[in-house]
Formats: sequence, structure tokens, C-alpha cells
Amino acid sequence: MSFSRALPFAVLLACGEAESPRREPGDLALQPDRPADVSATTDAAQRPDLGAVPDSATDAAPDLAHAFDAAPPGLTFSPAGRVVELVLPDNPAHAATLGCALAARNNGSSLASIVSLMTQSGLAPLVERKPDGSVDLVIAIQAAGYKAMELGPVQMRSLYGGAIAGSEDFSVDPASLAEDGLPRMRWPVMDTPADGRFHTQGATFTLSLSFGPEFPPLNLVLQAATLRGVVSADGPGIALNDGFLEGYFSATSIRGLITELVTLCATEPEPSFCGGVIAVLGGAEEPNRAFNIIVGLIGGFDAVADEASGRACSAGNPDCNAVGVCLKLRAEGVTLVSN
Repeated sequence: MSFSRALPFAVLLACGEAESPRREPGDLALQPDRPADVSATTDAAQRPDLGAVPDSATDAAPDLAHAFDAAPPGLTFSPAGRVVELVLPDNPAHAATLGCALAARNNGSSLASIVSLMTQSGLAPLVERKPDGSVDLVIAIQAAGYKAMELGPVQMRSLYGGAIAGSEDFSVDPASLAEDGLPRMRWPVMDTPADGRFHTQGATFTLSLSFGPEFPPLNLVLQAATLRGVVSADGPGIALNDGFLEGYFSATSIRGLITELVTLCATEPEPSFCGGVIAVLGGAEEPNRAFNIIVGLIGGFDAVADEASGRACSAGNPDCNAVGVCLKLRAEGVTLVSN
């Protein structure tokens, strides 16, 4: 089973081979006088025009009126880190022990029952290197503009791709990039303190789960998704410690996932887990039944959420429309280049 696709501080899910000159984080253009859009955008027309890099940090406004709008020369994305530990909590108590702090009744642990239908070993093995050097789920994090031990504007971005055969480097799938060469998914620009601790604003985040090139992916779309943790310089890139990706999986996203799951399990040959999943959820002719079963498996919705924010709700509240998701992350520095 292999996972591929997106997180931002750019969360990069990486696949393929590439060589490209390294770019430095300070090469990005900054605009000190124009407010940054507080939502992730993939439309170049919606992004502000940017001027030259300020002569010094004091020239930049302290209110985060910055935006990054420069495609990297050679399309080398740095500094970056690859997620080497990935944990989905089993229950609310486990979530609290890990450090999840989501405004949801079950504190981000509800999807554990769904993941267990697909794998009994959790998510951790998916990000581990195999003896042949491959990685099932390559999640990388780019902190565009980050400079160690300095206060300054940083933008988290999300891409996907894979490990480069025979190399310690990782590549970015061109599908992760918009026509202007920038990542399609980006979190709002923020200031990162000198100690590296950060917490992004919310944005819609898509994590694609790939089960091989012959199968269509499954997409987990999280609303009001935030990334937090402590970033530091590490070898060729950055490390992320005490990292958490937290967001909300809505009723609409669940219905979309069911449609994709039915399509995936209609392929020949089908992934090995499909027999059990279809036996539990039913086929394409029973989408409402499948939806009700999934909502039952996760213990019902435990939050009210939209694209910008979420809040916990009590069991049985008719306003509840989403389930909270918390993933604990740890990343190590890598070199990330585009195909």
C-alpha cells in the first residue's frame, strides 16, 4: 500500500527522478506592503503582484504583509524535510498523550477505525524506507523562506512525488505544481520565531493515498487544516519536531471518498483490502448505506467545520457535520527537486 500526496510547511509527497540545481530559501521575492491572502490558492490570477526583496528584515512590515510569488530557479524546493514518523491516535486519551489539541469531541482520533479496515499496522510503516530504498508514503515539508535562528516570513507548501532510485534525494511530481511552477497548495504566509516554533492558519488540505500506478488514488480532503511544530536546520534541509497536522473531514468529503473507494475497488485486479471493505460498506448501488456505516464506525460527527475553522459539538447535535483528524509528524532534512 502506498500513500502519495499533499501537506504544506510545504508538505511534499514525492515520486520519480530529477536533477536540478539547489535553490536557496532567501531567493524568494517578498512584498512588504501588500497583505497576504489568508487562504491557500492555486489560481495565479488571485495572487498579488510582488516587488523586490527588502534590503533588510526591518524593511518588511511586522504584520505578515508578505507573499511569496517566485517560482524557484531550476525548480529545486528548499529547505525541505521528509516525514519519517506518522501517527494517527487510536482514541481520545491516546490523542491527548500525543499532544493533539483539536477542537473536536474525540480530539482527532475518530478515523482510526476506518484506517484499521485497510491496514492493521497503522500509518507508521508507510513512511519508513524499505531495503530497496523505496518509501510507500513520501510526505515532505518545505518551509519557503525559512532561515535558521532568524525571525522572518515563511510559507508552508504542499506537494507530492517520490524517492529517487539510488539517491537520498526526493523528487516532486509535476502534478503538484501550477502552471507558474509554484505548488498548487500553500498555507498562508506567517512569521516564524527564532526558536522555530510555528502554527499556521487554516487552509483546505488534500492528502492522496495511492495504492500503485495501476489504481486511481483516494483523496482525504481536510478543511481548516493547520500545521504546527518546531522547525530547525537539519543537514541539507529542515527537521520538524512535535509536528501536528490537524483538520476536519466533512460529510461532503466522506461521500467523495466513498465514490472514489467504490471506483478503486472496481478495478481489476483490485487492492487486497477491497474485499473486506466492500463487504462492510456495500457497492456503488448503496452509497447512502456506506455513508451511514462510515459515520457509525467513526462514532458520529464530533465537530462543526467549514473551510476556515472548526469547533467541537456534542453527540446528537444536528449541526455536527465533520470529524476531527490529528496526525503527529516528525521530519528529517532532505533535498527535494522537481522532475
